[in-house]
Amino acid sequence: MNEPHAAWEQTMRTYEFLAQKSTAMLEAATRSEWDTVIEIERECQTLIAQLKVHGDVIPMDESARRRKVQIIRHMLEQDAEIRELAHPWMAELSRVMRISRTQRKVENAYG
Repeated sequence: MNEPHAAWEQTMRTYEFLAQKSTAMLEAATRSEWDTVIEIERECQTLIAQLKVHGDVIPMDESARRRKVQIIRHMLEQDAEIRELAHPWMAELSRVMRISRTQRKVENAYG
């Protein structure tokens, strides 16, 4: 196997693994397991950093390019679903943080 072919195969394996992580993140979000979502998101950030270094400089054949685009589109769809699921959780977190800040201000003023 020649070196460029092996390199893009490794890049495609990274995209496939990233897609699996994205699916796991969506599943965790569906179960409201936000700590798991955050943990998987960190893992994804590492994979994305690897792709930024190597992914766009490696020439791919048309089939690999199409698969790469398909994976990215699917992950973007999943990301939108995760954001939709996270919106109520983020709103509640924001509300709790506001209450906590208000409580601290009251305690500091009158405590």
